[in-house]
Amino acid sequence: MIDLMKARLEAVARLKAKEVTDDEFCQARHAHLVTYAEYAMQQPILAAHAPAATPDMYMPVTAETALINSCGNLLTILGLTALHPDQTARITAMPAPPIAFATINPAHQGRAQTCEPCGRADRRSDVLVAVTVGVTGRR
Repeated sequence: MIDLMKARLEAVARLKAKEVTDDEFCQARHAHLVTYAEYAMQQPILAAHAPAATPDMYMPVTAETALINSCGNLLTILGLTALHPDQTARITAMPAPPIAFATINPAHQGRAQTCEPCGRADRRSDVLVAVTVGVTGRR
């Protein structure tokens, strides 16, 4: 937890000093996509083994939690990339996965939904694709 706070403070200092470049923002986005996808895959296991005193320690991956935590996540990633360039290089060498958030929407049950960004029809009976994040290929 202390390293995360150090990372956020580093990011705030660098942002205030206008030292963060566009390339660093792109690199942070890529690193976030890679690490967030890893967290999304591991979240059910982590949540199942959370300490009894803090059962909600590992929040589920939803569009809402992604939005709520976006500023903190950006600061954390910007700070970590500045403090640990070797780890950042390793992470950014990995391909970024597309991330799709789905929400239950009773009004759309049984109807095919179309994902606006890609035009793909989603035929699951009770799921509306809410957000799709893909890779821009820009670094």
